[in-house]
Amino acid sequence: MATVKRLSLVFGPLYLCFVAGSCWLTYVVVRRRKSEAALAISERRKSLTFSAALDAIITFDSDCKIIEFNPSAEAMFGHRYRNVRGQDVVELIVPQSMRNRFYRGLQRYYETGESYLVGHRIETLVQRRNGEEFYVESFLTPLQVEGTTLITAFVRDVTVRKQQEETLVELHKHGHIVSSATDMLALVNKEYIYEAVNPAYQNASQVPVGDLVGHSLLEVVGEEYFNSELKERIDRCLAGEVVTVDRLYPRPTGGDVYIHAVYSPYVDADGETQGVILSGRDVSGQRRLEEELGQARKLESVGVLAGGIAHDFNNILTGLFGNLELVMEALPQDHTAYNHAQSASQALRRASGLTQQLLVFAKGGEPILDAVNVGQVIQDSIEFTLSGSKVSADCRLPEDLWQVRADNEQFYQVISNLVVNSLQAMPDGGTIYIEAANIGDADERESPYLSGDLVKLTIRDEGNGIPANRIEKIFDPYYTTKTTGRGLGLATVHRIIVKHHGHVSVVSAAGEGTTFTVYIPADKTSPQKVDDNVEPAKASPPTSANILVMDDDQMIRDLSVAMLEAQGYTVDTAVDGEAAIDKYVAARDVGKPVDLVIMDLTIPGGMGGEEAIAKLLALDPKAKAIVSSGYSTGSVMANYKEHGFKDILAKPFQMADLREKIEWVLQQK
Repeated sequence: MATVKRLSLVFGPLYLCFVAGSCWLTYVVVRRRKSEAALAISERRKSLTFSAALDAIITFDSDCKIIEFNPSAEAMFGHRYRNVRGQDVVELIVPQSMRNRFYRGLQRYYETGESYLVGHRIETLVQRRNGEEFYVESFLTPLQVEGTTLITAFVRDVTVRKQQEETLVELHKHGHIVSSATDMLALVNKEYIYEAVNPAYQNASQVPVGDLVGHSLLEVVGEEYFNSELKERIDRCLAGEVVTVDRLYPRPTGGDVYIHAVYSPYVDADGETQGVILSGRDVSGQRRLEEELGQARKLESVGVLAGGIAHDFNNILTGLFGNLELVMEALPQDHTAYNHAQSASQALRRASGLTQQLLVFAKGGEPILDAVNVGQVIQDSIEFTLSGSKVSADCRLPEDLWQVRADNEQFYQVISNLVVNSLQAMPDGGTIYIEAANIGDADERESPYLSGDLVKLTIRDEGNGIPANRIEKIFDPYYTTKTTGRGLGLATVHRIIVKHHGHVSVVSAAGEGTTFTVYIPADKTSPQKVDDNVEPAKASPPTSANILVMDDDQMIRDLSVAMLEAQGYTVDTAVDGEAAIDKYVAARDVGKPVDLVIMDLTIPGGMGGEEAIAKLLALDPKAKAIVSSGYSTGSVMANYKEHGFKDILAKPFQMADLREKIEWVLQQK
């Protein structure tokens, strides 16, 4: 027992030390294992971060030897880590022209602890394995490992951003051109989103810039237009095709605008299509000119056709008019045949009016100016046009109204066409208001190009009016807002007034009726008053006179003989100028001189009136002659006195016209 006690005194402390040591050792081992586990976890996290990072991560030592090269670096530069470990990073990824600069920057950092390369974000060029250079943003940071300073570089490819910046710089360089361009310009990316628009595009679209840039085409133009037309054009353009479109678009402020649009691929420096450049130009004016040119060509064709047939056609009409009148004179007015003949005569007047309307657009055929009684023309037109209709006329014409210097037939066409237009505008009836006024040289007038004394006419109806988007075309040939008609009436009015050196305008609004205003040069020689109670002058009794009719048309010659012999005249005929002069001389030689010659102006293949009158006056300066024509490209009819004629007789003429002209000329000394 004593021995045990002594042993316990000796080995007890040792045992306690052993136990304590064992506990401490266990603690150390456990703690170390925990630290190792934590370190393993940390290293694993680091490895995962290093491997999964989107940016390239490269670690190298003071000799620029590569220690770490993550997968993103492999993808970016085209090198495998196992192949580049231990290689010079500068030699590997820095372009040759920049390597010395990099070496100096790194050396400075290791010597002084400061450098523009380390601890700062920089943009620089680097190179791939294939030698291709590209821009990166890099950040180099020092890393202390076991007393050694390493450097880790975080590298991000900014090629796309740099290209965008360069594009923006280029756009800014030319920004003043784009902004001041009259063409509409817009840039749309591959996602159909507006990236930029110029002021012209914004003004045309009437959409604020903030509602365009950054917004999709679908959102701006609407689903229907985008899906039906626009998307297909953009897609074709993105595929490399240049697309051209001419299209009519509604104006945001009303009306239409014709746009010539070009869709062009927007290609970057690498030749990749990144979007579409939309350019548009308002070609409404050009299209209008093209349409007017087309209309003018149509009218020219019509005019050429009308001019080509006018001579023969008016001869035919003259023959029909004359023979119908001879029939009507031979019949009592209560005879059925008389009524039929009268209806046929009215139809012929319409045919004659259409022919004269077409001839207005033919070359030549200048107005035959004379003093025209405005009031009488208005009265005749109203009586003829409004007869049997539900429309009445309210005319306010001053007693001292001047006459106008005009072609009587053409001026009648103007008034008649305007009255017909008002009549057609009021199918349910109404009133046409017609006013006239003298406009002195000092009085106000609509156009600054009008001068001298004028007569102003206004014709106003109570119809539905003309919409604003159609008013500008109202005088265009073949344009009509009605379901019936040829669209030539108002165009004829405009053409005639222009030929008379006058002016015509229109004011209208939907639902408020239409007012036409006409200015035409005045003839102040003798103001005339229309008196409803004055009956037409009775025909003068037959006058004994020898009359020679020169015309190439047998029907006209025969008709003239019948008409004139019925009036008591002695009549002879000739087919052309040479025959007429021969007969004139022969009659004079036998003591039966010709008192009056009626000459057809145009004799196909023979001597016409212009040449014949010159020869006739050379033989007999006192000779009297009337020039007759259905159509002429010259100015003889308009300036007949200058050529030696005493008067004119326009075809188709009627018996009363012929009789009146002959009596007038025979009475002259």
